[in-house]
Amino acid sequence: LGVAGSSWWNEGRAGICVADRQKVRDAWFGLVGVCRSMMEKCLRQTGLQARDVSFFATHQGVSWIQPLLKSACSFEGAKSLATYAQTASLGAANIPFILNLACKEGLLNKGDLVAMFQVGTGLSYSASLLRWTGA
Repeated sequence: LGVAGSSWWNEGRAGICVADRQKVRDAWFGLVGVCRSMMEKCLRQTGLQARDVSFFATHQGVSWIQPLLKSACSFEGAKSLATYAQTASLGAANIPFILNLACKEGLLNKGDLVAMFQVGTGLSYSASLLRWTGA
């Protein structure tokens, strides 16, 4: 966000300024490969497989990313929640929000393997697996 044609700290009407739309597009679609690669590494390191994942929680910075990432990781059998329509992006709170909601809706059971992928500011990423122990 910033003032178009000016430095970010200048006053004026702030808006979304994209100097290179292709780089932004590449970054979003690049998430698919990053997510798949990171989740494969997590699974390999733990001796687990994609079919073992019961629930998938991910960053939802745009409405279409969650199902795309889920499919790319071969987590079709895993439950998940798409929350973008209700909340838009919650940034770092996306995954905790999704896990809390999934717990309340009975989508998580003791012993479920949960796969998580989060995107941070500056294109940093994290992927992890956890065994759900209950609320």
